[in-house]
Amino acid sequence: MNFRILTGQTPDQVVARVKRVIDDAEIVVKKGPFESHPSPVSDPESPAFARLQKTIAQVSPDAVVVPFLTVGAMDARHYVGLSPNVYRFFPLRLDSAGLERIHGTDERIAEDNYLEMVRFYAQLIRNGDVARDLSKNTPAASPPRSVDSEFAPRPPVMSRSSLPSTRFSIESSK
Repeated sequence: MNFRILTGQTPDQVVARVKRVIDDAEIVVKKGPFESHPSPVSDPESPAFARLQKTIAQVSPDAVVVPFLTVGAMDARHYVGLSPNVYRFFPLRLDSAGLERIHGTDERIAEDNYLEMVRFYAQLIRNGDVARDLSKNTPAASPPRSVDSEFAPRPPVMSRSSLPSTRFSIESSK
């Protein structure tokens, strides 16, 4: 069995709950080899979130940015020690066919989505240019640019910022 644990819970609490729900001494419940604790909550009021929100608005002005609990495990869990705020955001627009391809047959993203993602990350890097923010006397290496107009924003099917996720497995056998 695979569980996604909420922030504030522990794997041991999940095991205890499963044992209470099953209520059968003949069924053994134990943790599997992959155990992960919930990631800490990233601050939606931080300057980092504001920078992310600003970038999303520049690339997709029609998007509404709100904190969101991601239910899948993401590689971001490996970066928790680097920053108090690790946001699980993926600038991808998905339609129903795209949603079905995630971790499925013929998994891929559309070429225009890929190019839009490149433009998003380029804009995020420009917005994070601290040399430009810290020194009024030293110009940035390149002038600020906006996202190319050929990729004008479209109404998003999925656009979000996210809060942490985690998962682990519990093996159950008789």
